[in-house]
Amino acid sequence: MNENEIRDLTRRVVYPPTPDITIIPTRPRSTVRQLAPIAIIVFLLLLGLLVVEPVRAAIVDILRIGGIEIHVGETDLSQATPTFVLVGETTLKEAQAAVNFTLKYPEALGLPDVVYQQDKLVVMRWHEPDIALYQFNGEGFYKETPNIEWTEVDGSTIAAWIATPHLLWFDSGDEQEQQQVYLVEGNVLIWEEPFKTYRLETRLSREETIALAESLVEVK
Repeated sequence: MNENEIRDLTRRVVYPPTPDITIIPTRPRSTVRQLAPIAIIVFLLLLGLLVVEPVRAAIVDILRIGGIEIHVGETDLSQATPTFVLVGETTLKEAQAAVNFTLKYPEALGLPDVVYQQDKLVVMRWHEPDIALYQFNGEGFYKETPNIEWTEVDGSTIAAWIATPHLLWFDSGDEQEQQQVYLVEGNVLIWEEPFKTYRLETRLSREETIALAESLVEVK
């Protein structure tokens, strides 16, 4: 087929009409709709902060020295029992035979006026001045206090000093037993040795209490 025949053929071809194409402008997305998911996320985050902040304000930190766990933060003293009654009065000899660690006492005070022993805990009491030395191994002792100071015993052993009214409670291990929370108004020094924790409660200054802690000698 030559060029003239091709030109003649194209004249006889019937082409379909061109369709009517109308360009419809796209409606822009609403700015409000775009921001709505972001606003919801921000609202939920703020709501979460409102819920969490009171908890953070209540308990700032949880510390541990030996067998005593210390909760530092806001402390409600109103529901605490004001008097902690010690039971299990015994002798030094019997108390030493009942525990698996060596008992000690502040040499500056002399032998205690009275001794109490309950399971793994031994408490020595002096009436004048009013001082109590707790020594035990294991865990299950808790304190809650608005503040705490760090110090040292014997120049190297880290110790906690609490000089404000605070709470004390014990974990007896019995889930059916109601937990009793006690109010402590004296000054307390807490430190530890391997496998043993000390809690010295006095009405003395920090320096005087540390001096007593550094004078511990073994019970003979």
